[in-house]
Amino acid sequence: AVVSTQSTGYYDNFRSFCTTHRPLQFFLPEMIGTSVECPTCGDEIVIREKTVPREVLVTECCNMTPLHRQCIQNQADASGYFFRCPMCNNEKKFNSVMKIMGVNIPQSDAVWEKDGYR
Repeated sequence: AVVSTQSTGYYDNFRSFCTTHRPLQFFLPEMIGTSVECPTCGDEIVIREKTVPREVLVTECCNMTPLHRQCIQNQADASGYFFRCPMCNNEKKFNSVMKIMGVNIPQSDAVWEKDGYR
């Protein structure tokens, strides 16, 4: 499987970034050397250094909670217009940061709003 290290910002002009120049997030100093559970999937996220790795995102709207990038993308794909922070339910700041960090938020209804959803 091919793994892309590029990051695309889903805002303004949809800029693409290489690994060196991609937007970065940082853990709080007291978080380094700890591990937390992803609130979406329950798997462990080990925090080894200050810079957040590409496969992890943090909620800047509340408590800097680490989440797996794929868990957040799956939530965005399912939620569409209803996409919000899974921790504090913030919409505006959370969506803004997630778009910058490369999460594509579909401009559509949530899957539970569509005909035939069960």
